[in-house]
Amino acid sequence: MFLTENFLENDFLLFAKKKDGSINGMTCGWITEGRLFNEHVIMVFVRRNRYTFEFIDEADEFLIATIEDKSILEYFGSVSGRDEDKIKKAGLSFSEDNGMLKLDQASHNINLRKVQALDFKGCHYLDDDINEEYDENNRGHIAFVGVVEE
Repeated sequence: MFLTENFLENDFLLFAKKKDGSINGMTCGWITEGRLFNEHVIMVFVRRNRYTFEFIDEADEFLIATIEDKSILEYFGSVSGRDEDKIKKAGLSFSEDNGMLKLDQASHNINLRKVQALDFKGCHYLDDDINEEYDENNRGHIAFVGVVEE
């Protein structure tokens, strides 16, 4: 079974922690899982203009989590952490388990060690429909590749 099976049907939450200890999160919907560099990896896709991008770009690790409360998913997808403390306002809390960040309210947590960032700026997609929808001006995504931490 793929670990992301629970992440494929619905959006999920993505969190990263800066070196100063601050945490930010966002709703994320693009994910893929596989094997790369002889490691079990998961990739998530984040736009450069998202506040969480600053966190995941600086962090060595990141966390993906599923949560049953759809209103939290909607909230995290519509409000920027630049404007308010989303984690506090949503009543979410974190703990550490063997040094790994864990969202206490999540039904599934997966910690990932960041090993690569792939920039999609300048990419040409072979599918014309995708090329049209994600034209050069809308290709602001970076794919962050993380090795699954057990």
